[in-house]
Amino acid sequence: MRLMKKILITLSAALLFVNGGYSQENNVVLNYNQLTLGYTHVSSDGDLDGNGIGLSASSRFGNFVLGVGLGNTWVEDTDASLLQVGGSLGYVFELSDSLHLVPGLGVDYEKVHDWEYYYADGWVLTPSISLNYALNSSLELSVGVGYSDPFSVDVLGEDVSDYTDGTFVGSIGAEYALTSNLGLRSSFGFSERSNAFAVGISYHY
Repeated sequence: MRLMKKILITLSAALLFVNGGYSQENNVVLNYNQLTLGYTHVSSDGDLDGNGIGLSASSRFGNFVLGVGLGNTWVEDTDASLLQVGGSLGYVFELSDSLHLVPGLGVDYEKVHDWEYYYADGWVLTPSISLNYALNSSLELSVGVGYSDPFSVDVLGEDVSDYTDGTFVGSIGAEYALTSNLGLRSSFGFSERSNAFAVGISYHY
């Protein structure tokens, strides 16, 4: 249960980073229509590390942003991995041409497994708010905060939902336009006892 809770909270922090139409020389900065492939390194309390890959996509419909994601993280020095599938819904408040405020709600299903046997699974609900700023036509900076709350958590067939507590999570991130449609992204997510670093490449359409 301790392993499950640490991984759930850490990855929720990593995924809090939201990108976000600041159309100048490229189609990247403050553009929420994107497909991203990324790598994540997770660490917690110095005794739990993991490395993962993920694929995510988002699209903007009016002021609403709908996102989905799929990823897997391999926990070092164990046979365990974490499979994660999730979705999110956000709303873009354009405070100015270069500054967006985006409150959102995400839900993720997460399963600790070794590809032959499952150890635990559960759902995580994360309300959040992000501030996305176009520093210039090629660089976007973001900061976010949220509260990740695991619910309906099962460990080895036993419901332990009453013993899993939520926690505040935060993130800072950036995206740099490499071309008119490609962006290089990085983010750092953190919670009370864990952190995660992510880097990826995004195609904007």
